[in-house]
Amino acid sequence: MADETRRDGMQRVRVGLTGLAVVLLIVMLATAVLRTVDQQAVGNVSRPNVDNADKSKDEPLADLGVAPGAPAENSAQPLAK
Repeated sequence: MADETRRDGMQRVRVGLTGLAVVLLIVMLATAVLRTVDQQAVGNVSRPNVDNADKSKDEPLADLGVAPGAPAENSAQPLAK
């Protein structure tokens, strides 16, 4: 009885390790395929102008018109009576 229990336990360990190995191989294959597709997609798409995006990130309050030194065109004009 003890010998049979031991063999059953070893069989379960083998099945578990085999399952983990299969999942690992599937994940590695999917990663390789997705990486290849991503590299091909990057080569076909033109990049946006990064210089303009960086300038707007430097002063977000000035873009909203609430920072000192913001252009006067963003300020409110007084109402004429």
